[in-house]
Amino acid sequence: MSNSVNETARDKMISDLTKYYFSRKGNKSRLTMLENNRYLFAKNDKDEGFYLVSSKDNESIIDLTKSIYMEIIKEAKEHGLNNKYHIYATGCLFASPLIDFNKISNVEVNFLKRSIKLIKEVIL
Repeated sequence: MSNSVNETARDKMISDLTKYYFSRKGNKSRLTMLENNRYLFAKNDKDEGFYLVSSKDNESIIDLTKSIYMEIIKEAKEHGLNNKYHIYATGCLFASPLIDFNKISNVEVNFLKRSIKLIKEVIL
């Protein structure tokens, strides 16, 4: 994903999450990026999915709810993935032992929005 005028908060967060994943020490698993999905953005060598919960316009990262979790399960099945879900969201309003929940703070979300706004102002 490039730093273009059309880059959304979701695009930027996925880029940052991917960089973080590969920078972690001892991480031997490889990520394969997947595009054109509502929440699913990558899978690892164990066929576990990585999901970013964002608003429909992709401008905000939002909380995980039960209905969103059900959509995530559907996406995983469509891609033949295992039922271990690595989910990134601002909050988790629904819990399951199958969820590896990773909190994204509102500070990070607001920083992303400001960064994208600056990029758009510089380019335009």
